[in-house]
Amino acid sequence: MAVSSSDRDLDALARTLPSHAGRLTRLLLRLAADADVPRSMAGVLAALAERPRRITELAEWEGLAQPTTTQLVRQMEDRGWVARRPDPEDRRAVLVTITDDGRRARERLLDELAGVLAERTADYDDDAFAALVAADRALADLLDALAEPRRARPTTRKEPAA
Repeated sequence: MAVSSSDRDLDALARTLPSHAGRLTRLLLRLAADADVPRSMAGVLAALAERPRRITELAEWEGLAQPTTTQLVRQMEDRGWVARRPDPEDRRAVLVTITDDGRRARERLLDELAGVLAERTADYDDDAFAALVAADRALADLLDALAEPRRARPTTRKEPAA
């Protein structure tokens, strides 16, 4: 059976995309080191900038074990970047929220990242920069699709023969 070019492209993409995405994150955060926001904390700050979350949700978001996430949140509390408060929907649970200092730390990081990108893309022509913007949008769409619950594939049922 012949393999279509789109199948080969998907295979190549499946092999390279996770590596490229991880490498991009590591490089950007290393180059933005002046912001003094460790990689592990950057993801948590991004998640909390959207809304407060439980530790278990943060652990899932970051792909970490719950005890590791609890320790990370404790370190972020020590920096004054997050606070814990009771979950109003379940008083036994705790929500982690970003503080004003945490928002400022995240803004410092985003400013550093913008500076890095400005410096490293300064030689891009308009077409190359537009391609980078389009790739970012496509990646955002892919992330949304991956985050959605898996949809059942529609099946067609044949009526039983009479």
